[in-house]
Amino acid sequence: LNGQVYLHPSVEEQNLAEVTRDYETYSYLASPALARYIADNTSPDERIYNLGFQSELYFYADRRSPTRYLFDDVFLADESLVKDTLKELQEKTPTLIIDSARYGPPRDHRYDRSGFDHFLADRYEYLGKMYYADIYRLKEEEGSDSSASQY
Repeated sequence: LNGQVYLHPSVEEQNLAEVTRDYETYSYLASPALARYIADNTSPDERIYNLGFQSELYFYADRRSPTRYLFDDVFLADESLVKDTLKELQEKTPTLIIDSARYGPPRDHRYDRSGFDHFLADRYEYLGKMYYADIYRLKEEEGSDSSASQY
């Protein structure tokens, strides 16, 4: 009888298993784990950028954004902010970009994200999808020492 108490999965594990396996719909459930990956693969002085709605990643990973916009919904309200954001990303290039915007829920209105797509293609290496987002790492410059910081 006591084994049920000790062998029982934690409440968090049980809820996560029962509630969903769909991290795109319930992204907040996977954000702490994704943030641990971010923290483990960046240093505290490096910046990350979240292209999507999950601004909690900055706080869970204890990393800063290179822009004043912590998520992409502001671009729906004012698409001209995309140009400003791309300029800020070029000035303070983030080590990782977490792109969950392409997996977000369907919206009545979308913004033109082609500038972000070009920025990613030119400067970043696609690492793969993790939970609800595509992860991109800044490409190393040719001839640079991989242990030296580029920022």
